[in-house]
Amino acid sequence: MIKKLLLLFCVATCFKATAQPTLTLATSGPFADIHKYYTSTLMPGPGPSGANQTWDFTTTIDTGAPAPGQYGGYITCPTAVSYCDTFVGSTFGSTTQGLFQYQYYKTTPTTVSLNGFYRTGAFVKFTDPEDIFHFPMHYNDNFNDTFAAHYSGGGHDYLENGRIYDTADAWGTLKLPNGTFANVLRVKRVEVLRDSDLMDVNGGSGYIRTSYTWYSTARHEYLLQIYLPQIVNGFPTGGSLIKFTDQLPTGISNFNNTITGITLSPNPAKENLNITFNDVLNEQVNISLVDMMGKVIMQANCASGVKQYHVNTSGIPSGVYFMHFKTSQGNAVSKVEIL
Repeated sequence: MIKKLLLLFCVATCFKATAQPTLTLATSGPFADIHKYYTSTLMPGPGPSGANQTWDFTTTIDTGAPAPGQYGGYITCPTAVSYCDTFVGSTFGSTTQGLFQYQYYKTTPTTVSLNGFYRTGAFVKFTDPEDIFHFPMHYNDNFNDTFAAHYSGGGHDYLENGRIYDTADAWGTLKLPNGTFANVLRVKRVEVLRDSDLMDVNGGSGYIRTSYTWYSTARHEYLLQIYLPQIVNGFPTGGSLIKFTDQLPTGISNFNNTITGITLSPNPAKENLNITFNDVLNEQVNISLVDMMGKVIMQANCASGVKQYHVNTSGIPSGVYFMHFKTSQGNAVSKVEIL
């Protein structure tokens, strides 16, 4: 009897340790948060599909030195994202700090759809939004969806029509330069589309885009994304693109910070934010509060030897910001949420 109980206990705990992940809107949908994105200069393949795989990319991808990454993430519509009201029904927008490129999403408890995007002066509106998630999503689940978009540029009108095919083709353990992640789900995506100028009698160009993306139920943003070379009119074009993310925690981040010992409180802040320098600095500190679009909201200089600095946040719109600290000794950056 004892042996049977031990066996049952082992089976239960072993199953729990290697439980197949299930993606839902609550675990994997857009969420107002900020991440740091690294683009690898090394280009490995996506590895095997199947159950309980282990993908070890600890030495086969890098952080893309000398450019060690960019900050980006999701922001709630409509108040915190530029042009959000142009894309009717959008609930979230995403961008990368300092780049005037935005994507807009619709969410329901069972779907996330791409509603359009703004890029380099062009508004691309989806007349048929592209479903990029169906929830819940388990290993071996799949779906496909049509999409269509219209945009103008350079005096021409363009149409984009296509279909997306998503398959959760693998799950297992993912090893990256920034950590090991158990029970992740990999989604293979194939987009088949045609992009055409309405004046083009040849019918435009055909594209096939294939990507592999790894998700954890512990983080809303993907862990790793690998794009294979794009197929244009039947021919491979360009190279692979590999990106992975690091979550930027509330408080001082550990991304290339060369000054430490700084505490922000309260965070989130409603009316006042206190900046405490736990290690007394013997020089002036330049402080900048920057929004997700790269706009500087406020700047200040703290004199040498100051232990604490107070920021009045009552007049600053609610949202997620970066607090930058600069001295001759180095830099630091923190994520700050203002209510």
